[in-house]
Amino acid sequence: MSRAKLYALIPLFVLLSTAPMNGQSSAGLYQEAERAYNMGRFELVDSLLSGQAALMKGDDGVKAYRLLALSRIYLDDIPGAENYIRSLLTANPYYTPYGDTPRFTELVNVIKRGSSTTITTASQQAETIEEAPVPVTIITEEMLRSIGARNLKEALMAFVPGMTDVANNEEMNVAMRGIYSSGQEKILILLNGHRMNSYSTNVAAPDFSLSLEKVKQIEVLRGPASSIYGGVALTGVVNLITKDGGDIDGMSARASVGNYGQVKGDILFGKTYMDINVMAWASVYSSAGEKIHLKESEQPYATQPVEGDIIIGGYNHQPSYDGGISLKSGKVSAFFNRRFSKAVAPYSLSFFFAPYSYDRYRKWNSNTPGYAVTSDNAEVSYASKAGRLSWQAKLFYDHQVQQRYQVSGDVVPEVGFNDIIPNGVEDVVVKMYNGGFQSVNWSENMVGAKFQGGLDYKLGENHSGNITFGADAGFFSLLDATYMEGIDYDLLIKTYNDEKVLNTGKEKSADAYVQVKHKAGSHFILNAGLRYDFKPRKNGMTINDFSPRLALIYINPRFDLKVSYAKSFVDAPYFYRNNTLDINFGDESMRPEYMN
Repeated sequence: MSRAKLYALIPLFVLLSTAPMNGQSSAGLYQEAERAYNMGRFELVDSLLSGQAALMKGDDGVKAYRLLALSRIYLDDIPGAENYIRSLLTANPYYTPYGDTPRFTELVNVIKRGSSTTITTASQQAETIEEAPVPVTIITEEMLRSIGARNLKEALMAFVPGMTDVANNEEMNVAMRGIYSSGQEKILILLNGHRMNSYSTNVAAPDFSLSLEKVKQIEVLRGPASSIYGGVALTGVVNLITKDGGDIDGMSARASVGNYGQVKGDILFGKTYMDINVMAWASVYSSAGEKIHLKESEQPYATQPVEGDIIIGGYNHQPSYDGGISLKSGKVSAFFNRRFSKAVAPYSLSFFFAPYSYDRYRKWNSNTPGYAVTSDNAEVSYASKAGRLSWQAKLFYDHQVQQRYQVSGDVVPEVGFNDIIPNGVEDVVVKMYNGGFQSVNWSENMVGAKFQGGLDYKLGENHSGNITFGADAGFFSLLDATYMEGIDYDLLIKTYNDEKVLNTGKEKSADAYVQVKHKAGSHFILNAGLRYDFKPRKNGMTINDFSPRLALIYINPRFDLKVSYAKSFVDAPYFYRNNTLDINFGDESMRPEYMN
């Protein structure tokens, strides 16, 4: 054989000689580790698989992490076993143990429930899910990735029992336990404990203005929570816990595109410098939406059906965005967040409820028809601890600009009350028939302070606990509001008369609460709390509400048992009580809504 032919065969020999080695790196390597496990050589299992499991794909990786966890259990290294199980569940979040050792099965189930993760939302202190006084759900970063959740609504719908979808023409909406309204105003949404709900409408839409890329975990309280959080926490609380600088340790970026013109981008930056922790985020989402053509016969709810197009899932012209920064240094922390969202309303306003020519209507305040909300949230806090006493003081500022821009449609029927009488004109009536629109714009401020303290105690050998107490005070202002109507898609006619107006004004509020969490032995916990809310309304009416909570908890390695009672409330929003824009709204006589 010539030397040239010999050189040509060298690559073939290399491939043949390495093929068994490649097999050994996955199936063969696992089989060797399994033989070592069956022989009781658990240290060898670890040396064979610990560095290779992360490189294995699909079921091979899951089987490797399972074998590593089982070996760690036999070596009495439970923390090590838990770490391997977390890796297993990251590779397959839906893994269910079958025919394994009871200890392994228990650890898998505990970690899947999130019991190894602490939750702070339920009692304003770190505790496991078993200790929480109300039903809770933890949604981890891995769980969000496993379903490809694009927004908060998709995450809540996927993982939270009792959470249901609510259709809305202008914004994303969900409901807990079947209790709902036209906008999401029954569930309190928090960002690291800071309220995201509007103070004028109580609404916080779970949409693309609350980005998920920055989230470390989401803590959901399923039930009344006014005993700690006051109004709005009627049916539940959703607290988004963000990553910190150490979790990111650098910069990461993610971009994605999809059908119907979807574009999404996220940037995260995080670093720890000495005792300074910095985390910043920016997210943007835009979508042209799915355009669907409807015939008149396909519109059973329209006053006068009009053949045309509707847009589903549109977020365009001004994309949704979410940006912010969080700083921590020693006892001091601060954050600032700005977010914006405006969904395309598929149909004209609810009375007419028909397709309309979305792109023909004029822009107002740079917005096309829809419900636009721009929010600024800022907070600075100081925390300290001395012995058994800990406390934290916060100053916060929230500002929102909202615009509800609605259209009556391209063709408006004569219904008897759709006339416009321009301000100052007594004898000229303009009929509103083609391309009619209306817009109400307002801005609001909320400034306030919070104080929270905690005192640990111990009574003898078997009794210990914590007393948590706090107080809040806030000052709300609806600074300005304008209402306008127009016709022919672009012709604007302003109206300022007393029949259609959102009243500006100020309201203040204050509250105080106390909670006792008492542990008796290693199995029993008593958690009791009471909150008092005081709110003088603009017209002089005063709202006084007590929100109690009582929970008895029994924790056992085999099962947990909780019996609890709670009462919650949500006050009628300022927007409902102080406008005459729509006959469906009420007045200052509206009372709070309660849930037991």
